[in-house]
Amino acid sequence: MANVVHHPRGKLVAITGAARGIGKATARALVEQGAKVAIGDIDVATGEATAREIGPSCTALGLDVTDRSSVDDFVEAVETAHGPIDV
Repeated sequence: MANVVHHPRGKLVAITGAARGIGKATARALVEQGAKVAIGDIDVATGEATAREIGPSCTALGLDVTDRSSVDDFVEAVETAHGPIDV
């Protein structure tokens, strides 16, 4: 199988649990590579602080991945604000 490299530039990426740790580092790296990132986290205040820290290409919304309606609401809010999620 061939190695295929996909670049995130111009893509909308949704990351769950990205207010801190690996998710935060991933969000930062993707924004630095030109992606727009939507952070979903149960800790909304920390998610919002992380998004502000990363910059204007990053937004944060509340998300509880154990609650299907919360996931649906997150996806709907991201897509309403930014368009279809690519990743």
